[in-house]
Amino acid sequence: MRDPACPACGYDPSHCIKTTSTLILKRGAQSLNELSTNTRHNNRYRNARRAWERLLTPYSCLEAPTNHCRVYFTRYWKRGKYGYDYGNLVGGFKPLLDALVRAGLLVDDSPKHITEYYDQRRSPDGTDYVQVVIEELHDET
Repeated sequence: MRDPACPACGYDPSHCIKTTSTLILKRGAQSLNELSTNTRHNNRYRNARRAWERLLTPYSCLEAPTNHCRVYFTRYWKRGKYGYDYGNLVGGFKPLLDALVRAGLLVDDSPKHITEYYDQRRSPDGTDYVQVVIEELHDET
């Protein structure tokens, strides 16, 4: 069925973006190695998740997407640091992903609800921070 509201996507609802939210979090991302083991009973994991939750407080007015969404995580690192290998990058973002769910900015972190993308770049302003972009897609009806 064609969605007349979105001619830019060729009327393909699976590619139509309904809403976009961009979050800038002034905190450096950790690697999976820094979190040690990625379990719920790990203090490093729990402390990292709580730190992300505190940074998400200003975004609490945003509503969680009701449809499937794409979530883009981008780590920006400052001078003197380096890029992580892909496994450590993805694993290090797990506390942030869980914090987004607990803060009500995502419904769930299952593949049914989100598709995740990860990237990392050298910071243009020389500071550590994380950018999260949440794109809610139109229903596939």
